[in-house]
Amino acid sequence: WANRPGAIAMHRTASFTKIFFIPESEIPQDIDAGEPNPDEWDKWIISYYPFGDSPGCPDPDNIMAPQQFVFSIAFCGDWASKVWGASPRCSRTGPKHNETATKQKLKIHAEQHQCRAVDPLAEYAPEEDCCTQFITDESGEYGTEAYLQESAYFKISWFKVFT
Repeated sequence: WANRPGAIAMHRTASFTKIFFIPESEIPQDIDAGEPNPDEWDKWIISYYPFGDSPGCPDPDNIMAPQQFVFSIAFCGDWASKVWGASPRCSRTGPKHNETATKQKLKIHAEQHQCRAVDPLAEYAPEEDCCTQFITDESGEYGTEAYLQESAYFKISWFKVFT
């Protein structure tokens, strides 16, 4: 998303919810004017949820609770955790990456101050995972807080809710 700036919008009615991604260069005048007309945005739909047309939806007017906006950066997960040791920058950051333990899925003990790259889709071992250890940095020994203050942020130029 960082390389594709634009607007993310949601149109919610009793019978459907539509999610749109509108590239920055194509943001329609109705949004800029503060009078959005999502009925004209179908070419930018990235997700569509029809509530009223579903036989398994007995009460479409109340299918979704009031919405909350959450900005979250998923630091590790199924991609970053697996490739931690292969990244020259990451492998020099945080606890010492143990390549042998990664390849053979050997158990790592916290007192060893080592870690391994873990595939969270294949196993659950956050206490051994390099990315998770770096991000949690409970003792502050890896400088994670300062690193994140400088490197992890959202660049949001505007945020507006239309009701």
